[in-house]
Amino acid sequence: MGDFIVADQIMGLAFMILGVGILIWCSKMDRKDFLKRRDPKEKWSFIDGEKDEEVTKQKVRGYILMLVGVGLAMFGLISFLINIQLNK
Repeated sequence: MGDFIVADQIMGLAFMILGVGILIWCSKMDRKDFLKRRDPKEKWSFIDGEKDEEVTKQKVRGYILMLVGVGLAMFGLISFLINIQLNK
């Protein structure tokens, strides 16, 4: 295994898996929030503006988690690809 994969590649894979895990978790939270907003009682409270601060906090949280997840996944992929060593 030492000939095919190096420690930097393993670290790159770990970052990529962590980033994808964060993206999956963020997607589940967004889906749960969306289903909660489809409830008729909750929908009118959102329309009336009673829960604007809550929605804004959820959007900011979602954007930050999305950026962190994409960043980690891209860093891990690039790190993995840069450290590929071909056998000569």
